[in-house]
Amino acid sequence: MDLLQHHLNVTEERARQIVRRWEQAGWVKRDYVDAGSAWVWPTKATTDQFLGWNAREWKPRPTTAAHTRAVAAVRARRTGFALDRWESERSLWHEHGWRLKDEEYPHMPDGVEILENGNRVLIEVELTAKARTRYLSKERESGTGGVNLHDGLLPEIQRRARDLNCSGIAYWCSPVALPVIEDVTKEYSVRSEIQMRNSPNPQRLGEKFQFHVRSLEEEVPAWQPKGWVRRLKVGGE
Repeated sequence: MDLLQHHLNVTEERARQIVRRWEQAGWVKRDYVDAGSAWVWPTKATTDQFLGWNAREWKPRPTTAAHTRAVAAVRARRTGFALDRWESERSLWHEHGWRLKDEEYPHMPDGVEILENGNRVLIEVELTAKARTRYLSKERESGTGGVNLHDGLLPEIQRRARDLNCSGIAYWCSPVALPVIEDVTKEYSVRSEIQMRNSPNPQRLGEKFQFHVRSLEEEVPAWQPKGWVRRLKVGGE
């Protein structure tokens, strides 16, 4: 509710009035999920109408609420309420289709932003920093005479960006994750340059993607709740 209030640019009372009308129309549901203010999410009927396919019933989960909120904040900051400027993780899974037997699940980004010029940018929102070796394997010589670039989350994300016709990759990071992501993406870029120089056939390495590392704290207002928000009864504020 507080994030919605921020991006609607209305008072708290006005935000509650708007959401109450949405509830009465059957467009949204509202409940408490975590220690913050109430959450608002579309009903299945609303979701089906906007997505154009039969979507699974969904509601926020306490274990992923912080990440869900941060992704929503990035989307609202970057694209507002434009439905044609963002592909959600749920839509990307729908496009991927059913997993074949023994097929590994591909890495699925938090979304794809479509820029005004039509370019597509793969979006990752990172709140907690993983170990460096999860992002990028330890440097070692590969069999082709260059440094290894194939193991780790960053190469996987780059391959996924190519599959989704993206021209860039944007990491939106919390203060904790920001220095780690800045460090590993710079190292990955250096390794890519070395391999390009050492490869006898650079074209076979595929297109190089630029990583844009951005700060949630500095660039995305209301990406996290500020302190404890007083709870109100959902049924009758």
